Amino acid sequence: MKFILADEFIERFPGTIIGVVIANNINNKENNDDILEIVRNEEKKIKEILSLDNFSEYPFIKSWRRTFKEFGAKDYRPSHEALIKRILKGGETRQINKLVDLYNAISLKYKTPVGGDDLDKVEGNMYVKIAKGDERFIMLGSDEITNPKGGEVVYADENDILCRRWNWRNADFSKITPETKNLAINVDGMMPSITRGEIEEAAEGLKQLLERYCGGTISIHYLNAQNREIEVPLR
Repeated sequence: MKFILADEFIERFPGTIIGVVIANNINNKENNDDILEIVRNEEKKIKEILSLDNFSEYPFIKSWRRTFKEFGAKDYRPSHEALIKRILKGGETRQINKLVDLYNAISLKYKTPVGGDDLDKVEGNMYVKIAKGDERFIMLGSDEITNPKGGEVVYADENDILCRRWNWRNADFSKITPETKNLAINVDGMMPSITRGEIEEAAEGLKQLLERYCGGTISIHYLNAQNREIEVPLR
């Protein structure tokens, strides 16, 4: 299995850098109070350093909104913005399972989108690509088949969309569950609003958390304009 940045995608978004954290043979069962505390601590830091005043001017918000507008999704928001805004409005990050809670904590800490897919549900290679518009997508929590808009950035495998509008909403079939054993987690970066070093720090931090709380074998890889594909290590 390969993880590939499609040529037409990188031509449009050459400043992309994605940290890919591959976890094999992990244990995602039972929630963990220590992980929840990590999430709550990151939420506390968000409240201390950010506010809703001039929210759209933060570089990590402004750059992603501009990117979403470029591929026709100006009325939608990337996943990290949704997390941060919920906290600033007085809400909390919902506890889901160990893996999701950990990558949500990293998303909050580095203020960048983070998401994942169960590799045992993925068919063939994984891609970040520009949608044609006829691909199949079933949104998380739904059973309705929809299609992306042509020109939209998507994560996909050989048959289906894994995530629409880059990192807006995941598919249901590849979601992370307590039974997940093998997964790919993408730490999305858009330079210059985040540096290569910050993406590396986020990916390494996530690796250490996964090893501590979920076990298994964890590896880190990077995708960008100079390195457009990686071989995904399988269990």
